[in-house]
Amino acid sequence: MHEFIVPARRHVKVQSGVHDCFSWPLLCIPRRCRLKHEFFLAVEDVMDIAKLLARGRPSICATTANQLIADIEYSPLEEECNLSYSRVWRTWDYSYPLSPHLPLKEGQAPYRVIRDHLLNLLPEGEARGQAARRYQLSHANACAMAVYLCREPAGAVGFDLDVEELGVPDDRPPVVRELSTSELSKRIRHRGTIPFAFWDDVFYQSLAGVQDKLQVRLEGDDLQFVGGCLNSSHILKPEPHGQSTRRMVANEHFCISLARTVGLPVANVEIRRVPEPVLLVERFDRARNIVRHPEMVERVHTLDACQALGEHPFFKYECPEGHGGGYRERRTGIGFREMFELDRHFMVSLEGRMAIVRWALFNMLIGNSDAHAKNFSFFQHRLGIMPAPAYDLVCTRVYDMGSEMAMAFGNAFLVEDVVADDLTIFAEEAGIARDTLVEELKALATAVRAHAPILAKSDVYTQQERTLLRKIATSIEGRAVHLLKVASESPGKE
Repeated sequence: MHEFIVPARRHVKVQSGVHDCFSWPLLCIPRRCRLKHEFFLAVEDVMDIAKLLARGRPSICATTANQLIADIEYSPLEEECNLSYSRVWRTWDYSYPLSPHLPLKEGQAPYRVIRDHLLNLLPEGEARGQAARRYQLSHANACAMAVYLCREPAGAVGFDLDVEELGVPDDRPPVVRELSTSELSKRIRHRGTIPFAFWDDVFYQSLAGVQDKLQVRLEGDDLQFVGGCLNSSHILKPEPHGQSTRRMVANEHFCISLARTVGLPVANVEIRRVPEPVLLVERFDRARNIVRHPEMVERVHTLDACQALGEHPFFKYECPEGHGGGYRERRTGIGFREMFELDRHFMVSLEGRMAIVRWALFNMLIGNSDAHAKNFSFFQHRLGIMPAPAYDLVCTRVYDMGSEMAMAFGNAFLVEDVVADDLTIFAEEAGIARDTLVEELKALATAVRAHAPILAKSDVYTQQERTLLRKIATSIEGRAVHLLKVASESPGKE
């Protein structure tokens, strides 16, 4: 072991010979300040042990819960990042790649693909800004961000510095921190002054997205923060901060419940009141092993459509530059054509394509203009990918937000603009017969019309929430009537 002084005049321990630490200041946050829950290794002290490769560059490790799967060599100044799978992982019968664009093979994967994969794991919005300020990180430093913020991200693969020194997650002591109803309520009310993602100086929002959320374990009826060898089982989402999207918890619960009622696979959800309403979402990328360890929550590898396509999160919308501003719409991001091109990676082709079709139709019907590529996920297996349950289903049209859909249906970005020719275009993109699409649309539109008004009256909601949900149900009726009319028309007619 050797000690070096980095530009900030602090000490960093490194392994190997003498190397130039000035080439990696952003990766090494040097202040040694052990937490009382040091098993999380998620603040400044996680960077005080770094493994250097032969060329003097630091390496971070990609791990599952119980084994190293890859080394990621990183040079922040040169903006280079290369991933190499371990030989043991490549040859194991049950291994899988991080994504279709990071296949299991010998050799290194290119920088851009790795960077974009990591960026897609990171939270967006205020939580990411708070973390960057707290840890003094550059937003562009994907590898360092991953080490700090992706200990237990979406999917099965987390990131660490040196598993030889720290051990893989399963080797670490369990950490449990109870989360009481009163404490949760207080923190929800004080989000404007106390960062909601940090509890006891530990970051608990290792998930993509803008909305506030926490990773928790549900043990009986009790909520817990966990770490070390333990994994979260649920995501907890309070109402968004501010007044522009009021009663979003009820909105999302209603839309997901409606999706389940009409036959779409969805995440399990429930509303809890502390007394502020929070949505408790069961993670489909976590599972309990009933046979071996029923008390343990195990990770299941998933990835969103941006990762599956190897794209930067900027391209999650089909028109990433927007729909206004006085210029022509540029469809340079991810649309349904790109989504259906993932067909070559599907383990069961038709099943995978039809899951995307039903997701697209349902989001049109409920008025979800934010159904972008990061809101659709896949299970990653060794032999390919398959769609995961739907999540983040909300009626955005009920708020004063943009009406344009995240992805065009045919050539239409507005549900009101969808015509018969758009059904033809979409069916061609999906690789299915137009008649099949029409049958799916008619069945789904008829079902949501029947069930939405009933679900909107549920006693699980407050009177104010039911008022909003009746408004949503009425808007669903209007869109369903329009789309049923379109489905009955022949293409080529205006």
